[in-house]
Amino acid sequence: MDIKCMERKLDIRLVPVWTPSSHARIVAADLGSKLNTNTDEWCIDRSDLAKVFRKLDYHPEVDCMATRSNAICPKFFSKIPQIGTEGVSFLAQELQENTMYYCCPPVKMIGRVTCHLLDKDNVNCLLIVPVWHSAAYWVALQESARFQETIVQKLCFKPKFFMSNGAPSLFGRSPKFLMAAFVIRT
Repeated sequence: MDIKCMERKLDIRLVPVWTPSSHARIVAADLGSKLNTNTDEWCIDRSDLAKVFRKLDYHPEVDCMATRSNAICPKFFSKIPQIGTEGVSFLAQELQENTMYYCCPPVKMIGRVTCHLLDKDNVNCLLIVPVWHSAAYWVALQESARFQETIVQKLCFKPKFFMSNGAPSLFGRSPKFLMAAFVIRT
């Protein structure tokens, strides 16, 4: 009621306009509204991540899969258009030589992300994935000669996680699995 009274007081007129759900503006708004319930919005604890960077002597410049609120680098690629992003969808980006990328993808995207990295020449990336021996992506990474030849360094570690949006997730609890950090150069 207060809003309606304020509309009248300020002489504001609302004109509803129907827009199909396939319109780019609606698609972007829909994606944005889903970020706060998305279970893929997990992050590795910043102090654990700092230890990994130190141990591997790796200094990332671009966070490949982030939001404005959880990016670990000033430059980041996001899932949807956001203020400050360098681009939308890591898989659509043309990767640059001599850039240090950091990528900790959602589990369902590990295969596609790895293929995107391996399709490019002279790319440096710190790829972090869960150590799940029975997962298809893990077997594929271990059996891929192309992936194995790009590994410069590898580190397994036990991190803490947090959810950047508060949604419940396997990563939001205290999981007992390890994560693997691969420094790769294609």
